[in-house]
Amino acid sequence: MLAQNEASSRIPVSQLHAGNFVSKRRQLLGSRKELNCALLAGLGLLAASPIGYQVILNFGGNFYPEPLIATVLTVFALTQPAAWRAVLRSLSSPSTATLFVGLTLLAAEGLIFTDGDVIAVYADFRCILILVAALQLATSRMVQVRYYAINALFLIVLFSVIGHALFYLLRGAPGPGESIKAVYPTIGLIFLAAVAQRRRWFTLHAVVIGLSVFVAITSFYRSNMIVAALLALAFLPALARRMHAPRPSLSNLGFVCASILCAVFLWIYFPDISDKIFGFLSADERRYGQTIGKLNNLFEFFRTGEVGGGDDSRVEYLNFIGDHFEAFLLPSGLGYRAIIGNWGPIWSSTKMNNLGANSIDGFHLYMLAHFGLFLSIALIMQPAIRLARYTAQISSSFDAVPQLIYVLALLLSMVISGNTFSIVSSAVAFGACLGYLGSKDPATNGG
Repeated sequence: MLAQNEASSRIPVSQLHAGNFVSKRRQLLGSRKELNCALLAGLGLLAASPIGYQVILNFGGNFYPEPLIATVLTVFALTQPAAWRAVLRSLSSPSTATLFVGLTLLAAEGLIFTDGDVIAVYADFRCILILVAALQLATSRMVQVRYYAINALFLIVLFSVIGHALFYLLRGAPGPGESIKAVYPTIGLIFLAAVAQRRRWFTLHAVVIGLSVFVAITSFYRSNMIVAALLALAFLPALARRMHAPRPSLSNLGFVCASILCAVFLWIYFPDISDKIFGFLSADERRYGQTIGKLNNLFEFFRTGEVGGGDDSRVEYLNFIGDHFEAFLLPSGLGYRAIIGNWGPIWSSTKMNNLGANSIDGFHLYMLAHFGLFLSIALIMQPAIRLARYTAQISSSFDAVPQLIYVLALLLSMVISGNTFSIVSSAVAFGACLGYLGSKDPATNGG
């Protein structure tokens, strides 16, 4: 049986039929689904949420998830050795080895870049390794590994978002002088919605939309509000497909009736609900500035082209890069925390000394400051081509429209934030989302 499991994991997607895939899938997963769910939920809640990195696994002000991750992987390897070996084979490739060596060299360069700040360099190194592992597993050529990895990543990201929400609810309102912003793995919501949409998990899809609305309201980031609106928009084709089913089942009819009732409820009570939301955001000057104020700035930018307050720093980044373009061509090494307020590449003596200037204000800022333009293009090329190719191959409008919306939401999140390289929850979510949106899902027979 063990040999059969290992042999079956090498079957390519093109030779895998839906019928025999189900049986092979069960062989690989075994009968330990409850244990797997518990382990993955623990990873999501503790290793990928503030419950872990600010409370339980925080020692001396630093986050150390390694003991938990090592324990989970050890239990997985001992209880499911065949699946563990399949995962290792999926990760063991010349490209993975090259990436690891290159990342190690960047870490070594980062020690020079940051004047020996080992913790800052290792924090980036750890997140990028997690990002690469999630991306590799979500796009694995071994169909069974990819199926299992997508399920595992789905649970980790789901419980990560839940952990962030629970932490927000337990923490309470921020006090005077504290930041009102709450950082969520927003890209994880895109990944969750995409999986639910492709696999037609309508109830879970609706739950993800609800989570995205909660995140939009409680995080006080306008980008999260836009992402929530995009995810809700991407849900409409799924709803339309369900309503146009040739043989509506009782569950379909119930879903449609519930949707109509919700629409009627919102139509009647929307003015009251919107007034309460507006009142909540307006009650605190900081909340108002971060949400309504910045949304107004965004609309004003599209209307007049003028940049509003709080967004001028993003323009300053672009101006600084343009003025010192040649210094951003080569990599400068890892360790974004060590150059906050003194931002710029190692190849330029001039730095951007604005208070708070840092690499995680945008994906492009991190890539240029730490990887350099040439290496950034080389790293982005393959996943970008994979994403574009898969999107272009989608023939059904019910699937193509949500895919385009998810890609747009992903690009928006990347432009706004570069914390995919600095926060574990964002790293695993980004790797999973980028890989999933650019590849087929074995659970939907390749769709």
